[in-house]
Amino acid sequence: MALPPDAEAKTIARADALPAEMKASMLHDLERGARLELPWLSGAIVRLGEAHGVLTPTNRFIVAALKLYANGSPSAGN
Repeated sequence: MALPPDAEAKTIARADALPAEMKASMLHDLERGARLELPWLSGAIVRLGEAHGVLTPTNRFIVAALKLYANGSPSAGN
């Protein structure tokens, strides 16, 4: 299934319209020291990319950078 030609522009416009103080749910979790949705978000993109031969360097970096916090803050004794 092909994306419509204006899909990228519409997605960027939607993101640009969000309030400046908006935070992703995973950032809220990280700030609270809670378990992250990392395996189901960026981790899933990495796995799907590997399965289909698509490079996902940004998501691979996110997984590597946040892996230590995936089960919650290491200092919280999780």
